[in-house]
Amino acid sequence: MRYCEYHYNCHHKIRFHLYNIRRQHLGLKLNIDIPLNVCGYGLRIRHLSGGGILLNARKIGNYCSFNSGVLLGNKDDNSKKPILGERVSFGPSAKAFGDIVEDDVFVAPGAIVTKSVSKSQIVGGIPAKLLKNK
Repeated sequence: MRYCEYHYNCHHKIRFHLYNIRRQHLGLKLNIDIPLNVCGYGLRIRHLSGGGILLNARKIGNYCSFNSGVLLGNKDDNSKKPILGERVSFGPSAKAFGDIVEDDVFVAPGAIVTKSVSKSQIVGGIPAKLLKNK
């Protein structure tokens, strides 16, 4: 993904297409879909054995981590994609739809985030609500 982003941003058309074909092939094989130029550095994808990962967000901050089955999606239309802050962690099968998740947040396994989440919180449940402040 990073090679593909680099060649896309530097307008290396042939190298971009070669890396994009490889990225799409691996995405289908591993069941991962991450758009280009969305993720910050330090992205961690953990335990990919169970389910796929779809990260359809507007922006993902630095040092975020995702377990298997995580889904980030838009709420109503493409303008309502989620924005994640830095050091956000999602447990297995957690989902977020269309709001802002600020820095240092942990989303518990199986939780569905439908509203904005403030800094330094642990949220869980359906819909996600505050479980504990960090």
